[in-house]
Amino acid sequence: MFLNSLYLKEAPWAGPKYWQTFRELVYRGRHDTWVVPRGFVTDLASIPAIFGPIGFPRTHTAWNRAAVLHDWLTRKDSGVSRKDADGLMRRVVKESGGGAFRAWAIWIAIRSYSAWVYVRKMAQ
Repeated sequence: MFLNSLYLKEAPWAGPKYWQTFRELVYRGRHDTWVVPRGFVTDLASIPAIFGPIGFPRTHTAWNRAAVLHDWLTRKDSGVSRKDADGLMRRVVKESGGGAFRAWAIWIAIRSYSAWVYVRKMAQ
């Protein structure tokens, strides 16, 4: 569960559609607590715009915090595997009011993306 609210400000210097945490974000899981520091830059959920009209907008209060936490865990040496970070994203989206269907759909999308990136790296 998140212990505080998410505070973001736009970060146009990082690129279009990027945000920076204005305060730290704290999530307490079943066994661990993670702190996303103030100043962390995120693109929130990397959901293509085409999915917005069918219930998957790029920014949504039900998964903004989950997206920031996921970005932090996958971009830093967090000790959390990509697979576990993706699973945590699924759980946190559901916990945050995104619903079971959206949580699973987002999880399938990020796992598929991870597989695509892996295949591209192996082909190089």
